[in-house]
Amino acid sequence: MSEFILIHGACHRAGVWRAVLPALAAKGHAAQAVSLQGDTLAEHAAAIVASAPKGAILVGHSAGGFIAHAAALAAQGHFAGVIYLCAFIPSAGKSVADLRRAAPNDALGPAIRRVDGGYGFDPDMAARLFFNGCPDPAAHAAGLRTDPLQPVQTALPDLPAPFLRAAIICDDDRAISPAYQMHMAAGLPLRHLPCGHAPFFAAPDLLAQSLHDMADMFGRR
Repeated sequence: MSEFILIHGACHRAGVWRAVLPALAAKGHAAQAVSLQGDTLAEHAAAIVASAPKGAILVGHSAGGFIAHAAALAAQGHFAGVIYLCAFIPSAGKSVADLRRAAPNDALGPAIRRVDGGYGFDPDMAARLFFNGCPDPAAHAAGLRTDPLQPVQTALPDLPAPFLRAAIICDDDRAISPAYQMHMAAGLPLRHLPCGHAPFFAAPDLLAQSLHDMADMFGRR
């Protein structure tokens, strides 16, 4: 049995994992969908470390890949590994914002809206970018919230080489192109899903199956 810590992306909520949790439980795994605490990347990471059991596998969606990476850095030896899901994958000296701007086709930049010292996404654009292939994409886009700015501006160092990492690429992702994700994930074990940027809505059972299959590489199944 594995323990998965499921970390949502920017402007999302822990509830996005609601269909994935029972699908993982049916395969014999435990999982927590975390609600991010604090306004900075360091605060998010510290909260995850404080609540996660030793040996858990971190799963970071989109910008949540950076948060998973930061938690692994903050408590080296505590986690079994990190799985980046449709994610920006840290590269030494670059922040999420740096990686977004470096994308060959920055689809997210035009959708970002500054709101009360934080940022959000234009709902109409978010429905097309994030929730293509999902039931009722407009409702999901309307449920996005405003996030603080600090985490996306923070650069992270690489994790030590022995630390286990992997990535899941969604082949119809319109928010972060699959080709760019594969570039960021060069050298990592990969799995592919036939959906867009929100597999927890579009294909929760397939996502749970991929996590189940990947548990072996972390020695946790």
